[in-house]
Order: sequence, then structure tokens, then C-alpha cells
Amino acid sequence: AKDELLFGKKDFLKRSTEHNLIDGPNKSINYMSSALELRINEAEGRHIISKRCLSRGSTVFVERPFASILLPQYHSAYCYNCISCLSSSPVPCTGCRVVLFCSEQCRNTSSYWHRLDCCRLTLTAAGGMAQLSLRAVMVAGWSVCSTVMQESEASSSKSGSNRSAEDKQYNGFSRLSKYRALYNLVEHIDQMPVEEQIQYCIAAIILATTMQNKLDSLSRRNYDKKSKGQMAESWGSLQEIAGLLYRHIGQFVCNGYAIYQIVPQRDSHHTSEGSEGAYASSSGIESLSQERLASAIYATASLMNHSCKPSTINSFVGNLLVIRTIEDVKAGERVYSCYGPHFCRHHRSERLSLLQEQYRFTCLCEPCTQDHYLLKEHSWCGLKCESCGGVATFDDTEADDADNRSGRDNTHTAASHGDEASMILTCHECGQVKPSSQRLRKLCIKAQELHKLGEATMKMESGNLQQAAQDLEEAIKTGEMVYCYHNQFLSTIHDTYAMVLAAQGFYRESARVVNRFLKTAERRYGYGSVEMGHELVKYHRILLEQQRDQASSKLSLEMKDIESRIASIFTTCYGAKWKDILNVHL
Repeated sequence: AKDELLFGKKDFLKRSTEHNLIDGPNKSINYMSSALELRINEAEGRHIISKRCLSRGSTVFVERPFASILLPQYHSAYCYNCISCLSSSPVPCTGCRVVLFCSEQCRNTSSYWHRLDCCRLTLTAAGGMAQLSLRAVMVAGWSVCSTVMQESEASSSKSGSNRSAEDKQYNGFSRLSKYRALYNLVEHIDQMPVEEQIQYCIAAIILATTMQNKLDSLSRRNYDKKSKGQMAESWGSLQEIAGLLYRHIGQFVCNGYAIYQIVPQRDSHHTSEGSEGAYASSSGIESLSQERLASAIYATASLMNHSCKPSTINSFVGNLLVIRTIEDVKAGERVYSCYGPHFCRHHRSERLSLLQEQYRFTCLCEPCTQDHYLLKEHSWCGLKCESCGGVATFDDTEADDADNRSGRDNTHTAASHGDEASMILTCHECGQVKPSSQRLRKLCIKAQELHKLGEATMKMESGNLQQAAQDLEEAIKTGEMVYCYHNQFLSTIHDTYAMVLAAQGFYRESARVVNRFLKTAERRYGYGSVEMGHELVKYHRILLEQQRDQASSKLSLEMKDIESRIASIFTTCYGAKWKDILNVHL
């Protein structure tokens, strides 16, 4: 009964139907589509391929986590068990006043493992992989943990095969089956630096010790009559528990997920957090940002390998993970997820470094091996070549974070410190390599200073928006003399300028500036990308303000076209209920 409550088959079948899991559930790999297949080879290990052609927007995974941890700042707003948004009448915990539940069923479901951190939430407050490993062990229970460990030892003594990949149904509905899948996830702890191994080992020992002390205390206090029998369950030695936690920490560092929500943010995504000024309530522009709610582990979804150009996208309904394809996939092709580093947001050298540091592998995806992707990456932070006007970058530009400071801080830092070596420009079109001119350096610094000045004025409660607009307009003129058309910093200036114009009520001018940025977003992220969809939402909101100010049939038609395009993008990525998932209402 408890397994049915925790990992109910009825719930999965309902959710897989609701989210249109293509071709229905897979008979061998639970929570995965029948259109996909698990393959194993020496080079790639376990990986997922498509058995037939899949179109964009196909739902290929629908899975609830084996374990999750809600971050403490969301305890009053989200269910501690299923991470769904709480209603006005949540169900409180019977043992503490800190966490809340959406229903009595969720409270009952969590009663077994919540007893460890009830009234002692500092154990799991950080929501990190060490805390998640402790939660996973508590969800499984020691009898299940010890059974799977004994199976693993017996299997290892007979052959090197991985039992969980050969099970009749991987990650089934019983706690034993699900934990077996979890236990056999990949871990690279032996490849990690010694300092990290020691850190994880210490964390495992501390958590195991605290866990044993807490369980002993609960057993003496008869904390909960309903689960008293379960609390009498015999647990392993400190060494056994700590060793298991150590294994899971290594696994979860490589396989853990962040459950997030997408929320509107009355501030530009380029400005500092919490820096809202007078413009925020009057511009009519909202950016969307991701907020991490919880950490979780999904055994089936973790079977996918990484690509910096993934073929899938994740979305969450509470703690339910729904994965859809974002491009057409041919029969026999690999189905990839993205572990974080994405070719549209990070340069190649940065991606390779991040993946090697955390996941211990060298990525061989197209953007990491094919050089034609590099020119596109260089254009995000590129300057105009003084000889041919093509895309030129400093020698160490690839190490910059293209999502935040590319093409800006690199230039500013080198110029301000007089580092001539880092001021060597390489043109990726004409091939010329030479030191940048003093004129170029001065113009770069001038554009940056003007933008900072305009941005600072805009954020002030009593800021002079007209002066901010003048500073930003001058920053754009200066920037266009030295930065490439698609340079991220140049787009940032345009974005800030558009917000100032909107705050002043100049919606037509603001829409013109944002429309310019749409071309850059489309080139960088793609015509049907999620990022493009978010930029279109921003553009639509400015047009809506313009329509209210000065209605026209031409503007109405343009808005309808944009609405249709937004709906197409987000339906593909998030399904029919994308407005609820994204908190977007056109």
C-alpha cells in the first residue's frame, strides 16, 4: 500500500496520458516513451535512441522523482512533498510548524522520511546533493537499501554486468525497483579531485551520524504511533550508512536535477537583482526568470546523455518532470538532454571545462567538435575588425561567460590594466592578428561607461529618464562603431534603452528597439527556441501598450501574428498548458 502511495502506477498512467507520452509507456524502461530505446556500448555507456522519427514537441519522458528537497525559502508557498503550489488552506505537519502540504495524502506519504528532519530542518536546508542523498536513503528504507547492495555485490562477483539495465522493467513502481535503478546510476567519484572526495566523505559521515542519533531519539520518544513499527526498523552500522551516502553524493552530483519555476520579473535580465526603480512599474516590460525550487533525482531521465545542442527540453508540473523534443529526431538518432552548458549560452572552452570538472567527460557533440559553430559564438562577444569589419575577438575571449559579460569586461579589464598581451585581436573572417588600436579601446570603455551611467540613472527612484535615454542613445552610437551587430553587450544596451523609452511612454520607439534585438535573439538561439519565445512575449507587451495608446488595425494584425508564434513555440516546448507553466498571459 505504501509503495502504491509513493510511486503509484495509476498516477503515472494518468500523467502520461495527460501529457501525451508518445506511443504510450515503454514496457522495459518505466516513465519513458515506447518510441525510445535504451542502448549500451563501451564508448557512450547507457544512452537513449529513438526507434522511429519524432517530431518537435513529442513527449518522451514523464517521471516523478525518487526523492526531492524543497528549498527552505519556499516552505510556506509549496507542498513539501510534491512541490505543487499551495492553496489558501494547506495541510500542516503534525510534528513541526515549518513545512506544509497540499493534502493529507502528501502529508502521509512524507511521514516516513520527514520524521528525520521534522523539527530539525537544518539537516536538509541547503538542498544540496549530500542532503538529497540522505533523503533518498530515508525514502528507500534500510531493508531496501541493504537488499540492493547485496544484489550488487552478488552481481559483481559473478559478472561485470549492470543488473538495473537488464531488469525486466527498469525503475518499476515498487520501492525496491526504483531504488535499484537509483543505486546503479553512474558516479565518477574516483575521478574527482582528492579534496572533493574528502569533502563528500566528511559530509557523508556527519549526515550518517546525525541520522543515527535522530532515529535513536525518535525510537525512544515513540514519535508517531502510525509509523512506530517502521521506526523500529533495524538500520545498518555507521560505516555502512556513511558509505552508501558517499556513493549517492557522487551519483547525484552527476545526475541531480533542479526543479524550477518560471516567474515574471519586473526588471531587465541584464540588471542587478533587486534593483527596481521608478521605471519598473511604468515600463510595462516584464522579463521571465527561472527560480530554483528544489533538488531532485530522476533515475529514468538520467539515462540520457549530454549534448551542448540538446534535442529535448525539461519542464516541471510540481515535481513531475516532463521532457519533450525541441527538434525533429530521426529513427536511430540519440536523444540528448543538456546538463547545463549550452552552446547558445557558453563558449566552447567554457563548456568543455565545466563538463570535465563536474561530469568527468570530454564532450564530442557537434558544437564542441565542428568549427563552423565558433564564428557564431565569437559574434556574441565580437568587435569589428578594423581592417575588414568582420568578427574579431581577443585571444582569451572564449573563456568569458557569453551569457553575462562577453565582449565587455574582457575589453574593459585589459584596457584598464594596460595588458597589451590580452589586447591582441584576431579576426575570424580575414584572419588578421594584430594589437587593437587605442581608438577602439577608448570607444569600448566609453560605451560601457555611458551604459552604466544611463542604467544607474534609470534605477533611481527620482531618476531623470530623459537623461538616461540620452546616455543610452549615445552608448548605442558609440557601441555600434566597435561592436559586432550581434554582440551581447550591444544588445544589452538596446534592451536597457527600450525599457527607458517604454517607461517614458514612447512605446513605438521602444518596440522598434526591441524588434532590432529579436534579430539577434533569433540568430543566437533559433527561430523556434524558448529564448526567442520569451523575447517575443516582451515585444508583444510593448505592442500592447502601444495599442492602448494609439490603436491601429495594422498593429492588431502584427500582435495576432506574434501571439500565434508565441503559442507555437511554447506549446512545442511545454505542451497545451504552457501559460500556466510559464505564468504568461497574453
